[in-house]
Amino acid sequence: MTDLPQLSMFAEDTRPLKSIRVPPRQGRDPVFFAVLVGGGIRPALQEIVDEQRRLYGITAALLPATTLHISLVGVGFYQELSGSDLAVAMATGDAIGFQPFDIALTRLASFRRRVGSPPLVLRPGSDTPLLELARLLRWGMLERGFEVRSAPSEAFYLTLCYDRVHAPEVVLERPPKLRVEGFALVRSFYGQGRYEVIGEWPRR
Repeated sequence: MTDLPQLSMFAEDTRPLKSIRVPPRQGRDPVFFAVLVGGGIRPALQEIVDEQRRLYGITAALLPATTLHISLVGVGFYQELSGSDLAVAMATGDAIGFQPFDIALTRLASFRRRVGSPPLVLRPGSDTPLLELARLLRWGMLERGFEVRSAPSEAFYLTLCYDRVHAPEVVLERPPKLRVEGFALVRSFYGQGRYEVIGEWPRR
């Protein structure tokens, strides 16, 4: 099983937004930029989960298409963000001159986490386009006076499911390919397994 450097988008040891005292994470909804995967490659992802079930006894189901995503930059927690904070994030998204790109999700592994079942994730063979997009979003918010609380991502990944079984890391012979045609600003409702899309780019 592989160690994932930054499973949470929000670093424990960074200064809280606007120097406020941060309450426990429970009950707070993360807001973040992400690539929404949707249902286009869901059949290929289902095949991977089914194969892991046959090989290692994984019992968890593939996550719903509405929550399949690759996180880019954590913005903060919804309960602590003001309207002007969200406006900065939206303005940053508007300023990105986005060009679609393709990524191949070549590596599969379970990652350790402190509590709960480990996630089974796919990682791209090359992070370069995602790194560049995340860098533009982070610096765009900083240039507009908003201090991003999240630590820079050291690994981008797509979570397929959470299961007690630890699957070994493998390089897929036929990796699913994802056409990234945009990104979104998302609110994740804590403990509910549902998302709200606050903004999406390119604008629909």
